[in-house]
Amino acid sequence: DAFVSKLNPQGSALVYSTYLGGGFDDFANGIDVDAAGNAYVTGWTKCAAPTCDFPTQNAFQPAYGGGNNDAFVTKLNPTGSALVYSTYLGGGRVLNNTDDWGQEIAVDSSGSAHVVGHTYSPDFPTTSGAFDRDWNGLDLFVTKLAPAGNTLSYSTFLGGTNHDEGWGIAVDGSHNAYVTGFTISSDFPTTAGAYKTSMLTGWEAVVTKLNAQGSGLVYSTYLGSDTASDRAWDIAVDGTGGVVVVGDTNAPDFPVLNAVQPNYGGGLQDSFVARLNPQGSALAYSTFLGGSTFDQANSVAIDSAGDAYVAGGTTAPNFPVTPGAFQTQNGDPNRYNPDDAFVAKIRSEAPSPPPPSLLSLTVNPSSVPGGSTSQGTAILNAAAPAGGAVVTLDSSNAAAATVPTSVIVPAGSTQATFTITTKTVSSTTGATISGTYGATRSAVLTVTPVPNSDTVGVTRAEYTRSNKRLRVEATSTSATATLTVHVTSSGALVGTLTNRGGGRYGGQFTLTAYPQSITVRSSLGGSASR
Repeated sequence: DAFVSKLNPQGSALVYSTYLGGGFDDFANGIDVDAAGNAYVTGWTKCAAPTCDFPTQNAFQPAYGGGNNDAFVTKLNPTGSALVYSTYLGGGRVLNNTDDWGQEIAVDSSGSAHVVGHTYSPDFPTTSGAFDRDWNGLDLFVTKLAPAGNTLSYSTFLGGTNHDEGWGIAVDGSHNAYVTGFTISSDFPTTAGAYKTSMLTGWEAVVTKLNAQGSGLVYSTYLGSDTASDRAWDIAVDGTGGVVVVGDTNAPDFPVLNAVQPNYGGGLQDSFVARLNPQGSALAYSTFLGGSTFDQANSVAIDSAGDAYVAGGTTAPNFPVTPGAFQTQNGDPNRYNPDDAFVAKIRSEAPSPPPPSLLSLTVNPSSVPGGSTSQGTAILNAAAPAGGAVVTLDSSNAAAATVPTSVIVPAGSTQATFTITTKTVSSTTGATISGTYGATRSAVLTVTPVPNSDTVGVTRAEYTRSNKRLRVEATSTSATATLTVHVTSSGALVGTLTNRGGGRYGGQFTLTAYPQSITVRSSLGGSASR
C-alpha cells in the first residue's frame, strides 16, 4: 500500500497517517501540499483483476484503464480523514500489458494538480489541443487536473520516437509547468535558442517548460554530455522562472559553470546540480556533486533566496562535506561503500567554491621494471590559487620507488605531473605514492624485476680467510652494464665490480665472514652465482 503521513512542525508526533491503496500493489512517488493543507499524491497502482479497488472519489477516471498498472492522483483533506478526489490515470485497453507510472506532482495556486510520469499506453488519456497526442512507445506525459479533480485541464505526451521518461515537475505563479526526465530520443522536441538542441548517444537529461494551456513549449532543451549518459530526477523553479535540475551523470565532460565541484569525482556516476536561466537558453551554474564511487541526486527544492537544497544517496567515502556538518563521514566507515543519504545546500547564482584540495593522484604506467620511471599526476578539484598549490609527495617504499618532496600545481591549473624514479628489485614490489593538499590521495606503483637482457658469468671467486679478502672476476655480454656482488644466502650487497672494458669486470672487497657463495647481478637483469 501507499501511505501518507503528516508530522507536526517539531517532527515529534503524527498529525495524521493513513494507508492509501486497494487490494493489490500501490506505490506513492510524489506529494505536494496547497496553502490550505490539502495533500496531493501521485504514484501507480496494480489491479488484481477482476476487482480493481483502488479508492476513487469524484474521479476523472473512476475505472482502471487496463494493462499492468495505472497511475493515480489523490487529494486528501487537511486532516487526512477523507478523500477530496481520487482518480485512476492511465490506459491499457489497446495493449493489454502496458504500464502507466505517475512519478511527481505539483499543485498551482488555483488548486490544479500537475502530474508527470511515463506510459506505454497508446490510449493514455490526452486532450484536444494538447501539444502532442501521438504515442511513440514509452512516452513522457504531463497531465493537469482541474481543481475538482473530475476533469482534465490538459493532458499531453512529450517525447520523440524512442524511450522518454518523466520524473520531476514544478509549476510557477503563471501556471507554466517545468518538466524534467531523460530520453534516448534524438528527436525529442526542442525549441530554437534553447541551451542544447541535439544529442548523440546514451540517455540524456531533458528540461521542458510547457505553457499554462499545455498546448505549446515555451522552451525545451537537452542537458548533458555527448559522450555518456545523463539522467535528471527532479526540478524546482524560483520566482524569476529560473530552474534548478538535479540528477546523475557518468560523463566526466558534463557541462560545468561556476561550479562548486568542477571535476568528475570518479566511479560509476556523480550527482549533478544545474541551474538554467529563465529563458532555458544558458546555464547560470552547473556542478558535479560526488565522490569516488557512486552518487545520485534525486530531489531538489528552492527557497525564497534562490538557494537550492539537494537530497540523494552516495556510496562515496569522500563525498564533499562541509566543516561542522551534522555527519561528515559514512555512517559505517569500516564497511566498504555503505549507502548513505546526503543533503546539500548550494547558493543561488554563483556558488562560492571551497578552497581547492587534492581530488586524485594517478601513476602511469602503474607497473614498471626497476630502474625505469613512471609519471605521477596530482589533480585538484578546483583551479590552484595565486602562487600555485604545493602538493607534498611521499613513497611508502623508497627502496623501490622515490618521488620529489613536492610538486606545484600552477595558479589557475588543476593538475601537475612529477617523475617517479624506481630502483632495481629482485622480486615484484609495491610502493604507495601519496600526495597531500587539503586531502590525501594515493595510488599504487608496482615495480618488477628487469627482464634478463644480458648474460653474466663468474670466472673467479676467491676468499682469503687470513686477510678476509674476496676477489671476484666476472664477464657480461654487455660492455656497459653495472655488475654488483651479493652474498647469495642473504642478498647483502658486497660491492660493485670495476668495468675493465670488453665485457670484463673485477674487484676486491673486504668481507669479515666467509660467504660460502656469491651472486653477481647485472643492472640489465642477468645474474650468476659461484
